[in-house]
Amino acid sequence: MRFYIRIPTYLVITVLIGFIGLFQTLNPPRPEAVYSNPETAEEFLRRGELYADRQEYEKALADYVRAEQLDPTDSHVYLKKGSALSALNEPEAAIEQYEKAKAMSEHGGALLQYRIDQERQKLQ
Repeated sequence: MRFYIRIPTYLVITVLIGFIGLFQTLNPPRPEAVYSNPETAEEFLRRGELYADRQEYEKALADYVRAEQLDPTDSHVYLKKGSALSALNEPEAAIEQYEKAKAMSEHGGALLQYRIDQERQKLQ
């Protein structure tokens, strides 16, 4: 007597998608491969985020600085710079960037104030 187990197709597909997602999480794309020659502030900002995801904060900060040079009116640049500086254990510089972002931002003042307060606690 043969014994068969029937597995629904949707279950197999769901498991495969889960494995693909796990693989992508464990192996994030190399920033240089995604943005090999960034030209706009947005591209530098996105590549910086990829570097930050890989915990390469010095490279992320360099891309955020370049994004700031290209578009100094984007408050997200200052938020990202503050995050990178915080990760590099530079709370004074992070506070400065968060303050700039807060001054430019129409929304998110509470979040930025929370981050500023966190950095000030590091200084104590």
